[in-house]
Amino acid sequence: MAQRGGLAPAPGKGETFAYGFIPPGLFARIKAAFLELARQKKSTAVRR
Repeated sequence: MAQRGGLAPAPGKGETFAYGFIPPGLFARIKAAFLELARQKKSTAVRR
């Protein structure tokens, strides 16, 4: 079964998908982009 939107099927679970870890390089890029948006005051907190 192919990956869907960055999710991979859980082995032996049919249509069950599991989240994996974010590779360190990708996490660093996401973090840098978020920090830049925060620095520019273009991000806001979301109350849940």
